[in-house]
Amino acid sequence: MITPLATGDSLPASKKPKLQPPKGKAFDMSRYSKRYIALKFAYLGWPYQGLAAQNEPTALPTVEEVLFEALEKSKLIDGDGCKFSRCGRTDKGVSAFGQVCALEVRSNGPLDVEGGVHVNVPSGAWEELAYVEKLNRLLPPSIRVLSWTPEIPADFSARFSCTGRHYKYFLMRNGLDVEAMREAAGYFVGEHDFRNFCKLDATKQITSFKRGVKRATISPVGDDAGEGASGMLVFDLEGTAFLWHQVRCMVAILLLVGQGYEKPTIVRDLLDIGKFPTKPIYDMASDLPLVLYDCEFKGVKWERGGADPLAEARILRGLVSSLYSTWHEEKLKETMARHLLLSVASASEIEGILAMDENGKELNLNQDGTGFAKPVKHYVPLEKRRRMRHFEEANEVWMQKKLKANGGEM
Repeated sequence: MITPLATGDSLPASKKPKLQPPKGKAFDMSRYSKRYIALKFAYLGWPYQGLAAQNEPTALPTVEEVLFEALEKSKLIDGDGCKFSRCGRTDKGVSAFGQVCALEVRSNGPLDVEGGVHVNVPSGAWEELAYVEKLNRLLPPSIRVLSWTPEIPADFSARFSCTGRHYKYFLMRNGLDVEAMREAAGYFVGEHDFRNFCKLDATKQITSFKRGVKRATISPVGDDAGEGASGMLVFDLEGTAFLWHQVRCMVAILLLVGQGYEKPTIVRDLLDIGKFPTKPIYDMASDLPLVLYDCEFKGVKWERGGADPLAEARILRGLVSSLYSTWHEEKLKETMARHLLLSVASASEIEGILAMDENGKELNLNQDGTGFAKPVKHYVPLEKRRRMRHFEEANEVWMQKKLKANGGEM
């Protein structure tokens, strides 16, 4: 397991992947220069314990563990420090279609360069290593490098140079009041204090919860305008930066509105810190349907094969072929699972069966974002629920525990 550290730091030897001993002469990285580049990559998050590598063992591998194993196996990095940065950290189960990282990698460029690293050199200056192809040959189908760019300045950070992030959250329609949800989503747009739409992490000692939202819309997926249980919707959310679990908390409230448990104006009220100075307790929406769809950077031009049109076409075909194969397999699984369901109950019966208990009594249900609904005996409105600690109190409690653990010293 590998843990990428802060800019310029090395990777701890204990966290490096255990590779097979090299056969023959050891690879000599000193014969190559390095190049500071950014990679755009995608992953389906279901089989991973999130994006970021962890210091302790995890039940599932992380995306970064797998990515760094491929980087080391392809001899693009050697573990002595690669100036690594990531754009948007995603949690367990969450996917990304436009994730970005920046790092120093082995290059075919001239050795006589200051510091041994080529920075912001235009593509085509020399015949470069095929980064996209090299990595995709070693990565599993659930992780794909989409493109790369060499034209980034020395102070480029995948996190801090990002000017915008676009999330998508996919929903099954399941009788939701879409118009009410759209009205509620409209209140998100603009700059607001989102303390009631995130999970507080006292270890970060955050004191400002203001974030800007440029877009918050709900629409059918593609041409899907179906009204039944299988109709799909997508919540598109664009902004500059987001708090921990902010998107899933926002969706959770939209689902309560869509099911008629809350009025659309609950979003406006939760954004009013005078009315809700602390967050009412509620469950987040599921991680499964959430995607970091894109990350925006000013002036960054992505490429696959550089100036070589044949390489561009070859790499594009490889990506499409791999992604089509993944989609085809999942489509077959979805079709088979649906037919298994229909072998037990007809399409017209399913919704009615799920809405009743074993005695035929109608259930109050609360969807969690996956299409699955949990029975609710008695719904308690958000304004009447117990509240979380105020963030200042939570921060102070954590600080006092840290002081006590450190013997009164910070």
